[in-house]
Amino acid sequence: MLEELAIEKEEELINTVGKRASNRIKSSDVTPGEIFLFFNEKILPLVHILTDNYQKIFAPGPDIVVDETIVS
Repeated sequence: MLEELAIEKEEELINTVGKRASNRIKSSDVTPGEIFLFFNEKILPLVHILTDNYQKIFAPGPDIVVDETIVS
């Protein structure tokens, strides 16, 4: 469930960035190429960092083995 939430938040981030980039292109003299470069150089690495962190947090860890030997 938490992993699904993490994926949903990542998708929201990507969609938000895309919408903002689209609005910037429409409202200024910024070229689509400049937006593409900005996205690739600045935003995409942040998305990868977030994804890596979510995977580290939600990835299944190693099985824990408990030794039940009783020492008297």
